[in-house]
Amino acid sequence: MSRDRRDLQLNSLFVKREGSPWLSGWLSLSVLALNLACSVFSSTAHAQSATSNLSTTTPSTTSRVREFQLYYRSSLGARSFANAKEQSQFTGLGLDLDTRVRLLPRLTARARAGLSLNSGYAQSQFGDKSPRSGVMMREAHLTWKAIEGESVRLGIRAGAIDQDSLGASLLVEGQPFPGVVERLEMGNESFTFALAAQQAIPTSSTLSTRAVESEVTPSFTTETAEIEVHPWEGFRGKVFATHFRFSNLPSTVAIDSQALGNTIVELGPNTSRFRYEFDGFVAGGELNLKLSDALSWSVSGHMVQNSKAPETYRNGQLVRTEFSWALPGDIDLKPGAEMFFLESDATPGFYASAERGQTNRQGWAADLGLWFREERFKVSGRYAEADVINSSLIQTAQRFFMIRFETFYEKL
Repeated sequence: MSRDRRDLQLNSLFVKREGSPWLSGWLSLSVLALNLACSVFSSTAHAQSATSNLSTTTPSTTSRVREFQLYYRSSLGARSFANAKEQSQFTGLGLDLDTRVRLLPRLTARARAGLSLNSGYAQSQFGDKSPRSGVMMREAHLTWKAIEGESVRLGIRAGAIDQDSLGASLLVEGQPFPGVVERLEMGNESFTFALAAQQAIPTSSTLSTRAVESEVTPSFTTETAEIEVHPWEGFRGKVFATHFRFSNLPSTVAIDSQALGNTIVELGPNTSRFRYEFDGFVAGGELNLKLSDALSWSVSGHMVQNSKAPETYRNGQLVRTEFSWALPGDIDLKPGAEMFFLESDATPGFYASAERGQTNRQGWAADLGLWFREERFKVSGRYAEADVINSSLIQTAQRFFMIRFETFYEKL
């Protein structure tokens, strides 16, 4: 028993003995009530103090624990390229890392990079077909979810942005451009409408702009509207339209692109420039259907048009189809095929697909993949042929072949 409580009880007994019965009783009740209130207050204060201590220590401890995830995959492959003037064959090892960190409830970071070790033989006019080893950045950015509601979502992404996210490989093939993307989505799981805008600096895979001296910083901007529908299980469709613009591309990019199909003026290292600007539109879509429990089918495609180039120089189309067939033994068979057509000045050749021959090309490609889902790896192969659209002193018909063994991403 506490000292305060013993003092109150002694005072109560003293009043009973010395005062009048009525006054003594009233005072005794008052003292007992005060004693009870003190006891309750003391217990409550103690509980609140314990709760307060927990509330001040626990969140501060957990807030310092960030969600960190690191994934990796390895690969082994061989490639072969040949045309009338050039050829190359090489094999290589690869290691890709994918790091994801949640810094705040609405702020995340992601970085993907690849290490490649290649060896082989190349006979190339410009040295661009030679096997290269080194570290390449895939993407590295911060994403802030400014609004994250059930029907409205707004996100801002800044860093090295993977241009595959545009879904327009004829325009830009697998390049990380430093920049900012704003994306607004409205809808639910069955229907989504999205608006996106990007402001970026076009670079090479090493994040170099390849500018010389004091050239104006190049820029690449896009504005996209997209609709995606998923009305029932086994059906998904998407259509999109994008406006794009390249500005102030460096002279070294123009020189390189001249060998890749583009039309340029002058040939000096500091004075070369593209004959036509690149300002136009991309439109396309994708359809995915589940035909049965074991078979699914998809078809996709897009077209690109450079409004600044004349007819027979500005258009491009790509159509692709693919099947996925689940075989016994937890194996997926994935055959695919595509046809493509890309005129000389629809897009800068420096950023176009090397497998398709960059620009001023038309042709086809076929690929086949075996996905071993239980063993967590896949084997794939691809063959492509690309002929020249408009006659060229540099370009000739080419063939490309690739075979690749690759593990799935695994968490460290």
